[in-house]
Amino acid sequence: MRVYKRLGELLIDQGLISEDALQQAVALQKKVGKPIGEVLVGMGVISWEDIYDSLSKQYGLKVLDEVPNLLSPEVLRMIPKPVADRLNVIPIDFSPEGNVLKVVTTDVLKVPQIDRELSFLTGDKIHTLLVPPPMFDALYKSSYEESASSEIIDNTFSIEQHTEIDLEDDRQDETDDTPVAKFINSLLDNGIRSDASDVHLEPYEKMAVARLRVDGVLRKVLSYPRKAHNSVVSRIKVMCNLDISEKRMPQDGKFYIRRGNEQFDMRVSTMPTIFGEKVVMRILRVSNAKKKLEDLGLSDYNRERFESIISSPYGIILVSGPTGSGKSTTLVAVLNQVTSDKVNVLTAEDPVEYTIEGISQCQVNTDIGLTFARYLRSFLRQDPDIIMVGEIRDRETAQLAIEASLTGHLVFSTIHTNSAAGAVA
Repeated sequence: MRVYKRLGELLIDQGLISEDALQQAVALQKKVGKPIGEVLVGMGVISWEDIYDSLSKQYGLKVLDEVPNLLSPEVLRMIPKPVADRLNVIPIDFSPEGNVLKVVTTDVLKVPQIDRELSFLTGDKIHTLLVPPPMFDALYKSSYEESASSEIIDNTFSIEQHTEIDLEDDRQDETDDTPVAKFINSLLDNGIRSDASDVHLEPYEKMAVARLRVDGVLRKVLSYPRKAHNSVVSRIKVMCNLDISEKRMPQDGKFYIRRGNEQFDMRVSTMPTIFGEKVVMRILRVSNAKKKLEDLGLSDYNRERFESIISSPYGIILVSGPTGSGKSTTLVAVLNQVTSDKVNVLTAEDPVEYTIEGISQCQVNTDIGLTFARYLRSFLRQDPDIIMVGEIRDRETAQLAIEASLTGHLVFSTIHTNSAAGAVA
């Protein structure tokens, strides 16, 4: 009979971790109560890829190479959500030739149970692959959570029942039981559950499409009737106190919603396209304003290095990355770390996303000439210790930010690039 080693022993035997690291992880595991693999990854001593590569060799199971972008609703329906949750499994592909259903799981010890139960449930052969937890979670969000929400929305918004709502009625009717209100609420709930950063509503020639940006990647959630799109846009404009009769010019606004004990601020932008107005809603979780560096998921080694950098008395620290990568969230955590009664912190933002206590935050307004550069000049006369500039967009702002960092101020800012190396270029 084959004897399987426990994960810690397996990783030591393969030379991936030391005995000391395992002892530290076991001690930490008793405090945090998480699986040993998660603790080791959190300590920064090993990656999920190495852990699952080792498990794959020991148990003779393959690891999923690449996460599929979009899972077929037909495949997802083969395993009901309650069964998928109980077995910790997601179906990803079905091959009619040979009747093989391909599924993924993070739990190597459940594989015999998964194969047994699912082959009985579906009548098909089951091919189980392993996948690391971060990959599994992203796949689950983009499949079961979004498809469940799509069904709610489809039921709410049937094409046959819906006719375009009159604008006058829409202005008066602000209750939450109209088809349009239910649609928007379902979509926002879905976005919040999926931890999305943005919701996109886009009209095309025949249909309108709703998409969510999760972990920096846009995912289509559903299509809905294009003739309903104008009513959806009007309803969102009413919520933001925007002009619903103005359809030829872009508009910006905001509103907030509560879900449980949490408040979410929605930053809304509308833009005219050839088929109607496109709407993008940025979801801002108000509790993120209290984020600490420990909440960012940095390894202990990287966090200690970062803390030593931000405790410098002067200099410039740039956070770079594409849209939705977490630049603002990182800076919020940094400001929460450095703010105290002993320092004067000033920020110039466009717009002010998170309100932080103990900081003077200023809103950029280019219409009246209040640019980042203009604020930076004023800041230098306000006896600042720390300055945060929302984004460096032009040469003048960059020059002023660098000059401020050289004259004894600590400057934080973001730069919109695809990588850290791109910031240098």
